[in-house]
Amino acid sequence: MKKWILITMMTLIFVSGCTSAKEVNDTRHIPIYMEFEQDVLNDQTKDLSFIIKNNTTQECVYGEMFMVEKQVSDQWLELEYKEGMAFIMIGYVLNPSKQDRKSLNLSTYYHKLEPGLYRMSKTVHCDQEFKAVAEFRIVE
Repeated sequence: MKKWILITMMTLIFVSGCTSAKEVNDTRHIPIYMEFEQDVLNDQTKDLSFIIKNNTTQECVYGEMFMVEKQVSDQWLELEYKEGMAFIMIGYVLNPSKQDRKSLNLSTYYHKLEPGLYRMSKTVHCDQEFKAVAEFRIVE
């Protein structure tokens, strides 16, 4: 009897652990999700393609503006744009359960980026404001 209870408990722990891992990797539960099509760059002058997905039930809007940060030790440091850099004020509509594919060229906005881990963020406005974030790496 004790052996059966132990096997049942171990099975339940295993199944609940699998469910938790699945939920973490399931992007459907993140209201606004962003990811890069290629997350490793060895040439900053090539386009960096990404998708933004709207997992909400509302129409959302976002613009051209984005921010890039570099991980230094255990902190994220915001990078400065090239002097005179400006974004056009345009709003892209992102319908519920839809995604947009965009690309940008980092060399347009920033001076040479050193190898390391970076993240880009975009603000998306729905019934509330969301910050979509995705990481990428620059290698030599």
